[in-house]
Amino acid sequence: MNLVSILFKNISEKQKLIKNTFWIFVGRFLGYLFRGFSFIFSARFLGPQLYGAFSSIYSLSSILQSFSDFGITTILTKKVSEEQEKKEEYFWGAFFLWLIFGAVLLLIGLKIFKIFIKSEINFSDKIYIFIFLALMFDLLREIGNSFIRGLEKMEIQGIFHILVNFLSFIFVFFILRKSPNLKVLSQIYFFTFLLGAVCVLYFVFRNFSKLKIKIKKEILKKIFSESWALGLANVLFFFNFNLTTLFLSFFHKSQEVGIFSVALRFYEVLVFFPSSLAMAIFPIISREKDKTEKFIEFGLKFSYFLIFPFILGGIILGSDIINFLFGIKYQESYFPFLILLLAFIFNSFLFFIVNSLISLGKRKELLIFDFINTFIVLVFSLILIPSLGALGAAIAHSANSVFVFFFAKKIAQKYLKFKIFKFDYIKELTLGSIFLGLILLALKILNVNVVINILIGALIYLSLTKKSLISLLRND
Repeated sequence: MNLVSILFKNISEKQKLIKNTFWIFVGRFLGYLFRGFSFIFSARFLGPQLYGAFSSIYSLSSILQSFSDFGITTILTKKVSEEQEKKEEYFWGAFFLWLIFGAVLLLIGLKIFKIFIKSEINFSDKIYIFIFLALMFDLLREIGNSFIRGLEKMEIQGIFHILVNFLSFIFVFFILRKSPNLKVLSQIYFFTFLLGAVCVLYFVFRNFSKLKIKIKKEILKKIFSESWALGLANVLFFFNFNLTTLFLSFFHKSQEVGIFSVALRFYEVLVFFPSSLAMAIFPIISREKDKTEKFIEFGLKFSYFLIFPFILGGIILGSDIINFLFGIKYQESYFPFLILLLAFIFNSFLFFIVNSLISLGKRKELLIFDFINTFIVLVFSLILIPSLGALGAAIAHSANSVFVFFFAKKIAQKYLKFKIFKFDYIKELTLGSIFLGLILLALKILNVNVVINILIGALIYLSLTKKSLISLLRND
């Protein structure tokens, strides 16, 4: 079996897991790396005030977009994996729901977006339209990716995720630098996400026996009956995730929103790693439910190798990284980032737990806690954000993650037996983390460049934990 076969063909279950994990990780890593560069240079070129205004519109658009998804993408992956003979019917059903929801929500957004976004910067409705449609095309690309994930062809998803975000970065770097304004940035996202959707749909249609639209009422009912609980939870998640930004934009100036948005974007970079592994595992546990506990425990164990270095690195080097990436004008983002970092361990585990509930068809049991959590975020935001600004938003955001984790864990353990806080390699990880922390701190005191500091720290940590990591991969 050569490398091309391993990375581009489906041969065996183990090989598919390796291939899909590789492409999801590489695709998301490089994709989010380029998207991260886009956000970094957007923030640098626009400055905190303009970037804060952009973040406010982006957050509102994300909430509205979540209504269009409504759990459809996850259910599409599940159904294509389980019922491949009906894969075309499920895709067209998902496409139809995307189209209807998107048209309605675009009109609703036009009526409400200036009510919620109190920015001192004047901008036209076209800015909102471009950003909302950009996110809708990104959702259409994700619908195509969900279909592809169901066929376990993650190489297609990975390649185009890299391409779209690379183009976004190139356009931001060369075009936004010359014309740093909201209209240019919104148009960049619109055209690149549209291109991404078209490319992915081309490969989706290549897997059709015949390019014929098949919209059936029973398929729509089936999708909606299985997705409504997940969709409602998804809406609540995006609402909770973006609510703090909207509260900030309502009570504070765009500058404060920009400071918090940079902290949140930096934190999202860390969260991407455990979420990628959870995404790679999901098709397997959807199809082979008897292996759910085994794969969930593997994911939880693997997460420990990320949690320790990321938290230590964030605490010691966070301010240097923010100044290096975004510029000195965003240095106030460090303290909100530290508060967000406290929830990293809970977010890392949450992806695996929620995916296990989805695969077992039990996600709806978490809904009551989602509503409770929304109430908690609202209360925290109303109390803390008016007086504390970005710090209050970070506290409310972290509280959200912690509460959801404990609620999800309680429900999942009704059906699955897994342990989170018991780990075989804790001694090696503790030793590696102590050495990592000392090295990072020493190099920081010696004023070593932050990039070199990170590289040296990563090499030392990997050398100290290599045997444990190899053992985990072989045995689990």
